[in-house]
Amino acid sequence: MQENEAQMKSLVDELKKTVSQVSKGGGVRAIDRHTSKGKLLARERIDLLLDAGSPFLELSQLAGHHLYEDESVPGGGLITGVGRVAG
Repeated sequence: MQENEAQMKSLVDELKKTVSQVSKGGGVRAIDRHTSKGKLLARERIDLLLDAGSPFLELSQLAGHHLYEDESVPGGGLITGVGRVAG
């Protein structure tokens, strides 16, 4: 049982690391390209849209991960999720 627990913890840690990496978006070059034009990143726009302090349940974070042999498409090129917007 301890062996299974250790293996599961290792897999969960790997998943968390991958999700964290994917959440950064298209990488430093893409981030620099957007911010140099004064644009907000997609997750920044979502944060502004949601009610203050409202959680956001992001879905499909790993869509497009390792889609191509030499590169990933973080989140399949889009962000989907559920959050609260009161208006």
